[in-house]
Amino acid sequence: MAEMTDIGLYTTPSTWVSPFADELNKPYRRVVGVQHGNGMPSTHWARVDSVNSASSYDRDDVDLEVVTMPVTTATLLIGFYQRFFADEPQSRPQYSLRDGSYQGEQAEEYNCHRFGYWMRGTPAAQRFECPEAPDHITERRPASTPLPLGRHGVLGTVGAAAHSVVGLGENREECIQVLSTGGHMGIDTYEAIVDQYDYMRTAGMQYFA
Repeated sequence: MAEMTDIGLYTTPSTWVSPFADELNKPYRRVVGVQHGNGMPSTHWARVDSVNSASSYDRDDVDLEVVTMPVTTATLLIGFYQRFFADEPQSRPQYSLRDGSYQGEQAEEYNCHRFGYWMRGTPAAQRFECPEAPDHITERRPASTPLPLGRHGVLGTVGAAAHSVVGLGENREECIQVLSTGGHMGIDTYEAIVDQYDYMRTAGMQYFA
């Protein structure tokens, strides 16, 4: 039997903003901190960008949710959160392919698909380059939600992956996700996420796993 541990998720109310219409904007819970460890727990708080006001939050006004999960799943979640939300972004020099001249620093990117791959332990998610969207969705089977804890699910149609999520357990209708490239980590319902990508239900999107 897998060894289990408790992980604390600090969340604050936020709003997913639709690129299509204001009436499609949806509330969700943004994850602003991850707590781990027994006795004297440690917390990785999301860094705040002084230029981007949307990244701000108040540590004294957050909710704490404790999720029990296998140690391996917890280690992956903590590692992802620390690398992409708590620590300063990694970067590397970028050079011109034409003459080799220095072009500045290239920042490491992350998105929902990197998070999904990471939680599966896929080596490509650990590299500097952001992995592409799942191109093997045709090999996946339509999945019933809620997904098992830690399971990578893909929302889309056969042959086209729109969004990746990670299950929080078969006993709850919510999952955890990275909202967009360089976006927040958040908790939301499976149904609300479908609304964000296929509000009129005309694209035939479904979850695969």
